[in-house]
Amino acid sequence: MSYEVFTKEGIPVGTLDITEKGPRTVFEFSSDRDPGVSRLVLVTASGSFSLGIPTRRAGGLRLTKTLTRLAMADISLDGEWRALLVPAGEDLSGLALTPAAIPEPEPEPAAEPEPAATPEPAEMSEPEPACTPEPEPVPASPPEPETPRAPEPAIRRTSEPEPDVTDGWRQEDDPARLFKNDVLAASAGRIRGALTKPDGDGTLVAFPWSPSTPFPMIEAFRLGSAVRIGGSEYIVFRVKNGEPV
Repeated sequence: MSYEVFTKEGIPVGTLDITEKGPRTVFEFSSDRDPGVSRLVLVTASGSFSLGIPTRRAGGLRLTKTLTRLAMADISLDGEWRALLVPAGEDLSGLALTPAAIPEPEPEPAAEPEPAATPEPAEMSEPEPACTPEPEPVPASPPEPETPRAPEPAIRRTSEPEPDVTDGWRQEDDPARLFKNDVLAASAGRIRGALTKPDGDGTLVAFPWSPSTPFPMIEAFRLGSAVRIGGSEYIVFRVKNGEPV
């Protein structure tokens, strides 16, 4: 099924298609807009769940995320929920499905109907038999004005040169130091060629990977996002206080 994706201010920015494929659930996000480096987040009454950072492809943003049945056990989409696009460096710990976190568009005020016309009295030249005048038809209410659409941000043209995505990334010789969990630290220590980059109050860490080979940090794979850096494939995690978020 297809669902609309909003910013925290309630502005629509794209669509999210959710497909069940056997024991796996596939999330596919697409947008023809470019709001900057943002994170796709599912927000429910119990909290939030990050699907990753969409990448620029085909003149817009794209993201495909596949979760197993075990991973979906942490996400409840049976009740009310929303898909939001929030800045990548923003703290998601307090984000939940509340009116303060997800503003609803204000309803349009109902148009007041025009008063019915009062029939004019008939001229009394001669006495006429008493009769009941037919009421004048009440004019229909005018149609409600259309809600003006927010101006769309500029779309990156495919002819424009892409920015240098390697800017700010540095070689990380000891990625295990970024994780306080012993299992994740041991897995990260087995990966060579890691990169790091400051991200607000956290750190982005990128590990090289190939879809044809197993990823060593399988314990946290679903928390990462596939990103191309310098022409190579990486899995990028955001780490804060020793935990991937």
